[in-house]
This record gives sequence, C-alpha cells and structure tokens, in this order.
Amino acid sequence: MSPDERRRAQAQIDQERERFDLRQHPFGIPDRKPVLAELFFDRGGRLWVEKTGVDGQEMREADVYREGTLVARYRWPRRVTHLGSPWVTESAFYGTTRDSLDVSRAARVRFTRIP
Repeated sequence: MSPDERRRAQAQIDQERERFDLRQHPFGIPDRKPVLAELFFDRGGRLWVEKTGVDGQEMREADVYREGTLVARYRWPRRVTHLGSPWVTESAFYGTTRDSLDVSRAARVRFTRIP
C-alpha cells in the first residue's frame, strides 16, 4: 500500500472510532492491498471480479464470468465510479465522475470487443 492509501485508511479508522465511540478499532491497516477490489453481478447475471488497482493507474479492470466461465475482461477509466450497487449491462457501465470543483456528473462507459 502506498503512503497515501495508508493515510486514507488511518483517517477512516479514526473517523469510525469517533463515530462509534470506540477506544480501539477492531481492524488495522493491512500490509498489502487485497487482490480483489469488488465483486458484483451485472444486469445479465454475470459475476464481475474487479481487480485492485495501483495508485496512479488510469484504468480499472474486471474479469467477467458466466456460470463459472470467463467470458470477458473489461477496462474502464478509474475516474468513473459507481455509488452502491453498480449498474452494468453487457455493453455499458453507468457511474459518476467528479471534476476539479467536486461537481458530480453521470457517466456511461460503452464496452467494445477487441478482436
């Protein structure tokens, strides 16, 4: 984990300690990042396994499985995020972006097959 990721993790732990009036937080900061960032299903019932990225990396990546078989690998800009449960179809990912003024905007990423 990078120093910036460690600072963010410590800030979150401190916030949770204050919010829940804890003397000691039950979790610490891990030495390494987890391999998986997130698991979710798209609207077609396929399982998305999003990989953890590296600080500064511009793209997110996920392997997509249908009934246990890898059927696709998708990449999309890191700046496009989702709130809560992702809204994803076979060809599009819907999320939000934030600009330098912290204004949120709706975003759609269209996926295409690369031969």
